[in-house]
Amino acid sequence: MNTRIKRLTTFLLMLTLMFGMSPEMSLMVKAGTHDFLVLLPGNLSVDEVKKRQVTFNDVKWYLIADGSTKTDGTEGTVTLLAADGTNTIFGKSKYSDHVSDYSTSTVKSILDSLTAPGGSFADVAYTIKDTDYGKLYLLSRQEAEAIPNNLYAASHSWDDGGWWLRSEEPDSENALIRNKVTPIYKTVSVNGAEYLIRPALQLDLSTVTFDMDTKMFSLIPYDVTVSGGSNAAVSGGDTSQTGLTAPMTSIMYTANEGYCFEEFSDITDKGITVKRTNDRIVTVSGRPTGNVSITVPDAIVKKTSVTEVEKPAVQNATNDKEEKTVQNPDTLKDSESTPDQIQTSDPDKDKDQENVDVKQKKTTLLKLKGGKKSITIFWKKQKAKGIRGYEIQYSTDRKFEKEVKSVSINKTKTTSKKIKKLKAKKKYFVRIRTFKGSGNKKTYSKWSSVKSVKTKK
Repeated sequence: MNTRIKRLTTFLLMLTLMFGMSPEMSLMVKAGTHDFLVLLPGNLSVDEVKKRQVTFNDVKWYLIADGSTKTDGTEGTVTLLAADGTNTIFGKSKYSDHVSDYSTSTVKSILDSLTAPGGSFADVAYTIKDTDYGKLYLLSRQEAEAIPNNLYAASHSWDDGGWWLRSEEPDSENALIRNKVTPIYKTVSVNGAEYLIRPALQLDLSTVTFDMDTKMFSLIPYDVTVSGGSNAAVSGGDTSQTGLTAPMTSIMYTANEGYCFEEFSDITDKGITVKRTNDRIVTVSGRPTGNVSITVPDAIVKKTSVTEVEKPAVQNATNDKEEKTVQNPDTLKDSESTPDQIQTSDPDKDKDQENVDVKQKKTTLLKLKGGKKSITIFWKKQKAKGIRGYEIQYSTDRKFEKEVKSVSINKTKTTSKKIKKLKAKKKYFVRIRTFKGSGNKKTYSKWSSVKSVKTKK
């Protein structure tokens, strides 16, 4: 008999060594995982309950419900209740101005403002589940009664008059508070004294990590990859930003000269938004709520509007001919921010009226390309000081004495121009020069050498 008792004693001692004798060890079911059951108050002593406070968003909380659906704590939710009644984030307030309808109450407005832009919970709002009562909300009496009394006993800082509970009677002029003294639940006027606001929240475990040693919830870091945005300069943040737990560094795309961004609705994915500010600017900003790859629309060649422009009649001794702008939208270069002017030209009159500076820097035709009833002209960029643009002349007459048309290019960065709606299978002669000034005060360089090209059918 003594031998059996010794064997049983030895067996019980081994179990004690394996599992330990402290109350909390009996709750550790799955070693090496985020078993949130160990953090519930259960039947623990007040001191042990205090040790189980967790931290989220720099605020202390008690875990009051474990809704995790995976043993590694990466899915589902946990419900947290504010632990520190002296926390100035929540403070005191009356319940409402009129009746106890929680949806329109003062206390709900205060809690909602904390997760709104600029609030102290705004940056972590995406980690908090929406409920019928908001992200941060007050417990009802039924929910409060389900919590063990040892947790309330550990909440020594909530002694100052009690804290509000969510009213279940929307038309009443009274609401409930919970005290630590008798009566535990007390009916008070909604518009009378101020009591503490003690919120709860449901934390989405797929958006946070948890360290059991420090008992701290931290945001999961995410990566943002931005692509697209061709024909635009990039400034601000990098197009690849990794390990973000805060808003990304905003990126700005500025369309190159002669290009623009077409209108589009905001593109939003996992907290990151691509927004068109105007036809030249697109921004990428936001706080990622997951790893995200997002594409910026490419800038396109800018299309200019064209209106008929008339110039005052100019006469010479032998001719009453009037010079007039010819409206021809298809001959305008898309990349010009100022409409190019396509003009018929009177060579004899031009000689009398033009202001030519033989010392002004010229430009050079590089090549001509014939297309279907069109020609494309390429020239060398002129960087000399004061140059405002280029004038192109084209004609079916090699001496430019008849059927002459001119195109003014108002940007020195532009180095090509496509002329459309020409005659098929026709030979065209082209020359180019630079100009300074504007209007009647333009000065021109000498013409470049003439090149020719034949259109296609």
